[in-house]
Amino acid sequence: MKYAVLTAAQMRMLDHFTIKTFGVPELSLMECAGKEIFRFISEYTQNFSKKNYLILVGNGNNGGDALVVARHLLNNGAKCTGLLVGDSKKMSRSARLQFKIVQNMDMIIEQYNSDKLVELMDAHDLCIDGILGTGFSGKLREQALTIIQQVNAHKIPVLAIDIPSGLNADSGKPQPDAIKAVWTITLGAYKKGLFLRAARPYVGKLRVVDIGLPLNQWLKIKR
Repeated sequence: MKYAVLTAAQMRMLDHFTIKTFGVPELSLMECAGKEIFRFISEYTQNFSKKNYLILVGNGNNGGDALVVARHLLNNGAKCTGLLVGDSKKMSRSARLQFKIVQNMDMIIEQYNSDKLVELMDAHDLCIDGILGTGFSGKLREQALTIIQQVNAHKIPVLAIDIPSGLNADSGKPQPDAIKAVWTITLGAYKKGLFLRAARPYVGKLRVVDIGLPLNQWLKIKR
């Protein structure tokens, strides 16, 4: 499959086209995203099911993607702990559903505080960054900025979902900091900013995965 390089605005248009025109449920896209990221982890992480995973969960659909990853890891015997960045009451509808599912599976999800994050990073092998996605713009809020700086200072290996949290999807610039990932698994299409010079210290190795977006049909309409 051929993948495009899109801006954040184009990615929003593609998502809208997929959901509104084709009728693909948002939850289906989230499921595909989480399953593909899990598949990547299972292929590229030695003894993946024996590892401990720290899941950073934001309020938006990026956090929902991360929770789907966690569910598949749990189903395969791995240990996962979530750290909620923000307020569960402010989660997107799809992310809130995924949150309830992993709670039903007895996955522990802690509310963020500085000491707790350090404790969790010390006890886990890999961090899944599901704080912010390509819809992020502007400057990081204080809590998210503090978390990102703590994670970078700790040096725990990080896999970023879609884009490292804090990075602008168009300019590739940190706002004013971003997660420094070992891997970035971007969803459906490459994002323009991931290839720009400013993004290089943050992206790590880049991989794009198919999540069921009708990219070719959308590109024909755009032309």
